Amino acid sequence: MKVLIADDDTLMRTLTTHAVRERGHEVLEASDGEQALHIFEADHPQLVIIDWNMPSLTGVDVTRRIRASEWSRETFVVMLTARDAGEDLLAALDAGVDDYEPVMLSHLRARIAIAERRVEQNAARWNAEAELAQSRWLAGVGELGIALQHQINNPLTYVLGGLSMVERALTTLQYLPEGASASAAAVRALDEISSV
Repeated sequence: MKVLIADDDTLMRTLTTHAVRERGHEVLEASDGEQALHIFEADHPQLVIIDWNMPSLTGVDVTRRIRASEWSRETFVVMLTARDAGEDLLAALDAGVDDYEPVMLSHLRARIAIAERRVEQNAARWNAEAELAQSRWLAGVGELGIALQHQINNPLTYVLGGLSMVERALTTLQYLPEGASASAAAVRALDEISSV
């Protein structure tokens, strides 16, 4: 999984990077909000671990822009911050943060594991929703085919009956125009196709 770590504090970014790489993930690093947003737009990481206080754009600003992007649904955002006031938590959640962690590196591995599970569950759910939509579409196509078959078969039955009568009448006269037998063959072929 691609993980973007955005923090202007080099030590925190290094420690977080180490914890993420231990779990086997590819790490993308940013030292400010603008760089974080640029990397996000270019690489679409599934997990973003971001600090609140950064130059150019705050972590909250970056999160809002992530949530406004087409990749929002595939991205889990964890905010690591020294801010722990209730109004800060509320502001982060309003911006679209999925998890909010006052800086405690001892908990970081657990937060990464939670994010991994959530990303996997979301991907499985979206895949199941896509398969269900495809199945519904195919069922609709099948229903349309049955309806068309019914609409074609009824008139075709009358045409075949009339054609048989014409063939019998022309045969007794010992005269069957060349076009009549070709037309009869075409109508019978259409009947076979619609019966499948």
